[in-house]
Order: sequence, then C-alpha cells, then structure tokens
Amino acid sequence: MLGQRKAVIALFPLVTTAARAYITGVSGHNATYDYVIIGGGTAGLTVGARLAADSSLSVAVIEAGGFYEIDNGNASVVPFYAAEGINTTSLQGSNPLVDWQFLTVPQPSLLGQIYHYIRGKCLGGSSARNFLIYQRATVGALQKWADAVDDQSYSWANILPFYQKSAAYTPARADLRLPNATAVNDTGAFLAGAGPLQVSYPNYANPVGTFYPGAFEELGLGALPHGVNTGSLIGYAYSTVTEDPTDETRSSSQTAFLSSAPSLTVYSKTMAQKIVFDGSKTARGVNVKANGVSFTLFANKEVILSAGAFQSPQLLMVSGVGPADVLEQHNIPVVADLPGVGQNLQDNPAVFVGYTSPFVLDAAQLDAAVVPYNTKPHTGQLTSPGSEVIGWDKVSNKAFATSLSKSTVSDLASSFPADWPEVELIANANGKFPSIHR
Repeated sequence: MLGQRKAVIALFPLVTTAARAYITGVSGHNATYDYVIIGGGTAGLTVGARLAADSSLSVAVIEAGGFYEIDNGNASVVPFYAAEGINTTSLQGSNPLVDWQFLTVPQPSLLGQIYHYIRGKCLGGSSARNFLIYQRATVGALQKWADAVDDQSYSWANILPFYQKSAAYTPARADLRLPNATAVNDTGAFLAGAGPLQVSYPNYANPVGTFYPGAFEELGLGALPHGVNTGSLIGYAYSTVTEDPTDETRSSSQTAFLSSAPSLTVYSKTMAQKIVFDGSKTARGVNVKANGVSFTLFANKEVILSAGAFQSPQLLMVSGVGPADVLEQHNIPVVADLPGVGQNLQDNPAVFVGYTSPFVLDAAQLDAAVVPYNTKPHTGQLTSPGSEVIGWDKVSNKAFATSLSKSTVSDLASSFPADWPEVELIANANGKFPSIHR
C-alpha cells in the first residue's frame, strides 16, 4: 500500500496549493482579532470562511492539528484509502498526527470492551477522517432540533439555503460508470455555481454494489427518487460523496472553505488550553500553546467554540463552565454552573459484516489501478471510497419488532421524529470492512 501512495503523490500539490490561500498565524505572539474560532473542523472553517468574507473583519482559527495531506498522505486524499486507520477495536494503524486517539472506558453493554473513538485532529476535522459520504438530515430531524432550542431558523426550510450555499454539485459521469449503476442526478437539491465544498459521484461504481438495490427491494425499501439530499431518507440510493470531480480527491471543509478565505488567519498545530473570561463573564480570548510556547489570542467581538463533541465541552469545563460539583473536584474556579455541559452524549453503534467477493482487487490489481487514477479523466477503483449504495429503514414498526422490548419501541417513538431512520445499511464494496464511528 505504501508503494501505491508514492505512485499518486503527484496529487498533493493540487490540494495543498489551493488550501494555502490564507494567512499563517505567528506562534508565540499575543494577537487580537474581531473573532477567534476554536477548532478548524467542519463547522469551524465554514464559520471562519463566512466571517472572513467581510474584509472589514479580522478572523482567526485555532486548530490543534495540521494538514492531513501532509500528515497522512494519500490515505486521507485518495478516496479508496479512506478506510486506512479507521479501526475502533484498537489504535493499530491510527495516525496520531490526524486522529485524537481517544479510547473509551470499558463499555458494560459491549462485554466490557474498550473502543477507539475516531475524531479528526487536523484542518478539516472529522470531515477528513470519514468515508466521504454526503447526505443531509431529514425534515423531521431538523424540526425537532428547531423545537428543542426554540429557534425555527434550524428548520429544514431555513437550513436548506445554507446547505445549498456550501456545496458545488457535479452530476455522475454516466459515460464512466457501469450502465446498471445509475445515480440520481437531482440538481434540484443544489444551486448551480455554489460551493466551495465539492459534491459528486465517483467515476467508478464497484460491480458488487449493483446487487444492493435488489437486496434493499427485498427488504421492502424503495428507491429514493430524488437521492439523499432532499430531506427524506427512508429508502435507498447511490450516495453523493465529498469528492472533487476534477481530480477525484477528497473535498473536506479544509480543502473547500480554507481555500476560499484568503483573509482568514490560521493557527495550525496550536492547542487551545483555556477560554479567558472577564469580570462580567464574557469570553475575551483564548490561551493557546504551540511549539512549547504559550500565548493568548484576544477577541474584540466573539470567541466561537467549535471544537467538536468532545473538546468543546472539555474546553468549557477547564475554563470554568460546566457542572459546579465536577469543576470543584478538579479545583477549577466556577465561571458558570451549567450541569448539562459534558453530559448526554448519544451516538450510534456500527457493525460490519464482510463477505469475500471476486470484485475485490488483489495487490497487483491495486498497483495497476494507480494508472487510471492518475490519468485524465481520473477513473478506476481508487476514485471510490467503497460506500456506494446506502439504505435507511425504521425497524420498530416491522413485524419482527416483537423481539424489541416495549420500552425500546416506546423510546424510539418518543425520542425521534417519524422520518428518522433507525437503521442505516451501508454497502461498502472496496474490500475494507472496519468497525467505525461515523
């Protein structure tokens, strides 16, 4: 596999040159900006780029990691290699330069096992550590969110324009894909000429994936007529992916939004250590550390915390915002007693079942696949992350749901909207079957 990565290393300049359209922050020196954003992941870079579009504002982003193209090579750039290092059963194969390498405590419901909880530590965040799948939330899911926070700006109708503003859509190349691997080209879900995140389909459709629509039909699932980006997911479809159709490389929030924000200042490989509050409990800056040197970045307007599901509450708590009893145990002065901080994490488990297939490439075939991948138009199996046809279903209303407890069925019905899929079925056809958190 290392030989294959070297063979496609010529792709790196195409990505990193575009990604460097920004200002590099000077480490070790205090500085002041209008906005300071903690976290250069999916949301952080999007917010940073949008704010920096106003040339009258100064905006800085703090990111603990660096560029995944440099720190993880083609394993993060080439779609087919997306599964490398995605292992939840141990840290084996995990690259600490792009992954936080979090380990869970023993899980009682999973026979006491400890799991590697994969989270991106790089510009682009976890959008640089996933399988490139691009799909939007359901109408009901967003409505539940809007109702929970009493803010209808989060409803589907109000969120859709921002979905559309972020993505540049390219229809599937039917001339390069198998004739029986037809992907829905629903341009109505996107706006022409929008961007900068690239959304498309691979120029290769694995033959084994063509059998999955029939399998989903046998399960009672119908094809999603408009694909996976119109607010409805119960059914199946070939999924759009965050892939740049010009060279068939990963398009993340880093390669997309960072390249569109030349006035954005980025502090990469810089660890945020504490949010600085003034006497009125207003966030005024962030204490950070880079190359062993501590300094402070001050904010004239706002400090925006976008450090992910784990680090955002963790950073709040070390800064004095969270459950007072927990903070006092660690001798942290309480700025605000907010019992909900750091609590109630919910996530779904993933289970992979692998079968041998004649369509999985051996070592010699993988070496040969480098040639069409590097040739325009870029084609072949390396253009595909492998997760092609995806199905979603509700199981609590099925006949076999009698095996579920009454409390489980009740909890599913009361906790989630009616259009919320309870099961996601991913047809991964690239020969790699890791156990992953998405």
